[in-house]
Amino acid sequence: MVRRSIRVGVLVAAALLSLSASVRAYDPAAVADLKSGKKCPGCDLKGADLRGAKLANVVLTGADLSGANLDGADGQAADLQRSDLRGSLVRRAQLAGANLQDANLKGADLSGANLDGADLKGAILEGASLRSARVQGANLTGAKLAGADLSGTIGLSQKQLDATCGDASQISLPPSLTLKPCR
Repeated sequence: MVRRSIRVGVLVAAALLSLSASVRAYDPAAVADLKSGKKCPGCDLKGADLRGAKLANVVLTGADLSGANLDGADGQAADLQRSDLRGSLVRRAQLAGANLQDANLKGADLSGANLDGADLKGAILEGASLRSARVQGANLTGAKLAGADLSGTIGLSQKQLDATCGDASQISLPPSLTLKPCR
């Protein structure tokens, strides 16, 4: 009986080790390159801790930043086109003038972020929180907003919302702003 228990324990431990080895983590070399100001298009930064990182003007096109912590990061004028930021923490981040075209921000927390003048054309913002985020002059053309929380956004205009569509009953909007339904 003891021998069988040991054998089962060894098998369980081996299975757990092989499972943990197959789980993808971010590339530490990519984080180092990024923090030293180098370009990192398409790099794996999934789950990376980039709190407060200096990322102004950095090129991260097509990068995987899903689940990453970018709280308070400075990504002004960064190129994040087609990047995956699903479920990431981007609170209080400086993303003024950033290129977020076609980026996937589904479920991301952008509370208090500065997105003034950012290009969010075609971005997926489904379920994202933009509470108290600055969005003056941001391009929302074709952005997907289902389930997004835009309440308390600063600088959001009716003109920006007119460039996109959605089910207004699924989106938290500031008072007096409306969203046209998609056809």
